[in-house]
Amino acid sequence: MFNVMENHDLVYLNDPNQPTFHRVNSGYTNLLDFAFTTTQIAKTATDCMVGECVGSDHLPVVLRLNNHNNIKNFPIRKTRLVGKTNWQKYTTEILNHIPNDMEPQNKNINTIDSQIHDIEKVMISAFHKSCPEKPMRPLASTLNKETVALIKRKRKLRRVCQRNQQDTELKTAYYSLKTSSQSYKTR
Repeated sequence: MFNVMENHDLVYLNDPNQPTFHRVNSGYTNLLDFAFTTTQIAKTATDCMVGECVGSDHLPVVLRLNNHNNIKNFPIRKTRLVGKTNWQKYTTEILNHIPNDMEPQNKNINTIDSQIHDIEKVMISAFHKSCPEKPMRPLASTLNKETVALIKRKRKLRRVCQRNQQDTELKTAYYSLKTSSQSYKTR
């Protein structure tokens, strides 16, 4: 690893005293996840820290960089919320733009391919109209503190269940908490 760092002018930014891996059942910890940057970018680093556990044995490594340009307009990405698709509108678009009698006049492969291409275009257009792109703020999908706490509780309960595999009440409580934490993640 040292040779790669030297050859590519990389700097290691992790705190060597902060483990990034934690096996809960045995208590084993290690530094397995690294933050590297070029020496030029390292000059702008203001912090490199290990984040909180959110359900994995690997902890997140957070690297903060100081941008002297003071970005005023954050990029907004666009995404489609497929769960909020207007399926009635989709169906109407399909029915209005694909004829019921799609029987080709001559059944050669070019005619059939052309019709398939037309159907694909109608389906894509119908989807775009029934599930338009919505702007999303950066970090809009970041977990809130309540969700992180719920995930931590779920993980602790899972460890207890693993130690007491015969206890059905614990298993029921774990599966209930697991379902709750999954619904919080999707909010």
